[in-house]
This record gives sequence, C-alpha cells and structure tokens, in this order.
Amino acid sequence: MYTTIRLRNVRAWADSGDIALAPLTLFYGANGAGKSSIAQALDALARIADRGFTDPAALVAALPADAVRDMIRDRDPARLIG
Repeated sequence: MYTTIRLRNVRAWADSGDIALAPLTLFYGANGAGKSSIAQALDALARIADRGFTDPAALVAALPADAVRDMIRDRDPARLIG
C-alpha cells in the first residue's frame, strides 16, 4: 500500500509536496483548494494499475484527449505531470 502521493503540474497543483495516505484518508479544505484534484489523481492511478499499463504512450492513447488536457496544470501541454 502506498503511504504518500505527490502531485506535480496536476490541475491546481504546481507541486503538492508529499501528501500522507492511510487506509482511511480524509481531504478537507476551502473550495478551490485542490481536494478534487487529489481524488481524481488517485482514481486515475487506480485505473492505470487495474489495466496494467506499463507504456506511457499506450496510456495516453487510451484516454480521451480532453481528459489528459484537463489534468495538466493550466492546460499547458508543455508541462509534464508527475
């Protein structure tokens, strides 16, 4: 089980720093703080693991173009997400 996650250039997060994860993790904060971005990133990682993607190009090809663009901070395709 993963104990931390770190988002870089994902939606509102330029760099989230390490976010601790536990068997039960609650995210709370003001509207627009990035809680949903964390949940969406975790969901995307779970889908990647379930489908067994090992090739980044195959993963990107399997996703709708809008989904990839919407995940990137400021929708700037020059940014790398991580």
